[in-house]
Amino acid sequence: MENRTKNWAIKRYLAGMSTRLIASHLQISHMSVYRTIANYKKFGKTIPVKIIDRPKQEINAKFKDIIRREGETFQCGSVKIHTLLKINGFGVSQSKIQQISGILLLIYTGTMKNTMAGWLAGNKNKRVFIADAHA
Repeated sequence: MENRTKNWAIKRYLAGMSTRLIASHLQISHMSVYRTIANYKKFGKTIPVKIIDRPKQEINAKFKDIIRREGETFQCGSVKIHTLLKINGFGVSQSKIQQISGILLLIYTGTMKNTMAGWLAGNKNKRVFIADAHA
């Protein structure tokens, strides 16, 4: 519940409105209203909402180079790069690889026949790699 809504609920409660009526008006559970009023009685003010967010991890420059090297070698997307890194022992998510690929601007052109197996077989035609436009 937002602080503005909490303040409104407390004003209505102090004016004599029932907590169930406040809850039905705000379309929230009555326990949320009870909790807000209890915190107001205990601390004398509304408690701001704590937003718990996962801390962002910095991307290592060496890891960017590994992803760039895998991209240059195999000309593949984040799914295959994720699989290759997993085989090599890196425990990184596919979404993190997509984030790094977006930073490095990994863009591939060519046919769908040019896959990792095609690369390993020596089929290198129509492959273009553009990396790190920011560098």
